Amino acid sequence: ASFGESIEECMSCVEEKEYNAGCFAWSGFDYYGEPEPLVWPSVIYQGGIMDLCGFEKDTAYELAAWYKEELNVHLMPHWNWNPGDEVRVCAFTNAETAELFVNGRSVGEKKVNLRRAEWKVPFEAGSIKVIVRKGEEELCDEVLTAGAPAKLVVEDVTPQKEGNGYARRYANRVRRIRPPQRSP
Repeated sequence: ASFGESIEECMSCVEEKEYNAGCFAWSGFDYYGEPEPLVWPSVIYQGGIMDLCGFEKDTAYELAAWYKEELNVHLMPHWNWNPGDEVRVCAFTNAETAELFVNGRSVGEKKVNLRRAEWKVPFEAGSIKVIVRKGEEELCDEVLTAGAPAKLVVEDVTPQKEGNGYARRYANRVRRIRPPQRSP
């Protein structure tokens, strides 16, 4: 597979040809510099599997669906949109089937193809949940709509010096609720 091809294109090539051992990622982490294909004012290469802070990006879970033997699933995207927006929902998994639920109602079960299942659904505040199945095994993942911020605590962690005090911020994340990507 060539530079810039999707994980699906790369891994399909790996599965088709016995002599391919796997895919090569240019960078495991996003980094400052080489913002291709973006241009100024972007200064970050965003093709890594981990973000600048070392958190796994969706790509990490997509690769896990290809390489891990134990049943796994990752549901995306965040679930913070405008009411009625049509949203593409994707589950990365190594299961055989995946069933999506919006606020407890089934939207349908799909056969997993190239380690993913996708649906287009209208946004409703609440939750999206996927249940994946492989033989007798089941596993689920759920994403909730974010509410008002829970708590932000700012503490001074060094002695205060004239004009040189440092503060460290602690944000409490509750139940893997992803914050909105934009202001309302």
